[in-house]
Amino acid sequence: MSVSSGPGSPASSGSSRGSSTSPRTTTSFAASTWTSEPANPDGTTPSPGVRARRIADELRTGLARTRRYLLSHHEPEEYDRCHRLTLSGRAVHLCARCSGVYPGILAGVALVVTGTAPAAWPWLVACGPAPALADWAVTTFTLRRGSNAVRTASGALLGLGYGVAVPWFLTERPLWLLAVAAGYGGVAAALLVRSRSGGGEGGNGRSDDTGENAGENRSHGA
Repeated sequence: MSVSSGPGSPASSGSSRGSSTSPRTTTSFAASTWTSEPANPDGTTPSPGVRARRIADELRTGLARTRRYLLSHHEPEEYDRCHRLTLSGRAVHLCARCSGVYPGILAGVALVVTGTAPAAWPWLVACGPAPALADWAVTTFTLRRGSNAVRTASGALLGLGYGVAVPWFLTERPLWLLAVAAGYGGVAAALLVRSRSGGGEGGNGRSDDTGENAGENRSHGA
């Protein structure tokens, strides 16, 4: 007695799937992840050494394009907002505000970790960011250039506020810190939106003493 497989039987469905599937070329996950171009001209998967060289080339290209932003996020026309250093005969520009922010953060963290001057912590958190925000607003919305000394000093106070607030919140959870953060964040966001939209005297296209566009020079006034 012979048994034929019907259209709905497992044997029939399995054989139909097998006959309808055509062989196809697959590429490795690594190749598709690290490069969008064909793996090799002949469609084969590149060797690990070839993939490693491609990845290294991409990293070198990316670093070559971004390395000037490692110490300063300013464009060349805004280098007046940076400290200029000379290392090995080459000029290095260091953002004036950031040169105060990062040491300030380290100092703030050290205050909390060592339990030093706890009475000053609320004042540092509540008032520390204000000078940096005010200085940024003045140099962004007016024709005042400001000074790098003020940027560095106000950046140090801003960093102190950050450095105290974060570990303090993580360890003791004072909820009023969230209100301070939300307040400063809201004001900063509103001012940033206004600066991007060309509002204020510094963003309306006036030219400063050097003939450069004032709004262009001040829209990133960190």
